[in-house]
Amino acid sequence: MVNLDKASWFEREAVKALKKHPKELAIISGISLLTFFTHDGLVAFLSQTGLMKATGLTVEKIIKQPWPELYGTLKGLFFSPAVFIILTRWLWTLITFLFFAGIIHKFIKKKLTLPAALALICVAYFALTTISNGLCVNARFRFPVNVFIFTFAVSFLYDLINIRQDKILIKKSFYYIVIYFI
Repeated sequence: MVNLDKASWFEREAVKALKKHPKELAIISGISLLTFFTHDGLVAFLSQTGLMKATGLTVEKIIKQPWPELYGTLKGLFFSPAVFIILTRWLWTLITFLFFAGIIHKFIKKKLTLPAALALICVAYFALTTISNGLCVNARFRFPVNVFIFTFAVSFLYDLINIRQDKILIKKSFYYIVIYFI
């Protein structure tokens, strides 16, 4: 049974603790935001489906192993879901980079429309409310706004490709003009 009689006291104490440690709050908030955008959810998914078992390996344990054991450990990791997890983390890091580059690109080119601004507000809302979970952030918190993140990332890629093609076209045009006059 939950007793909410002391809820206001807990709230006051929590606010005092947060005010007392602003640097730590900023660090935890930054980690949560980074995790919000880059977490892939694969570890949780593979663990729940039984496709990945906990090994107890840490980076420190792996580094401290002698060479023959290290080779066996790395070989075992290479043929495990760990490689897939690392690749998807890199993929989400790339998507996050493209998302923020897309936002900056839209601001610079003044192409930020009202629907795009509303999409950004939704992403910001989910990202900022996820901070309250502390270090328990997972990909499921980002799921409702993935469509917006993907849209900005793909939009930026599309603009990059068009810019590159325009530059190639300009170079070819210049080349043909020079050839024509020679």
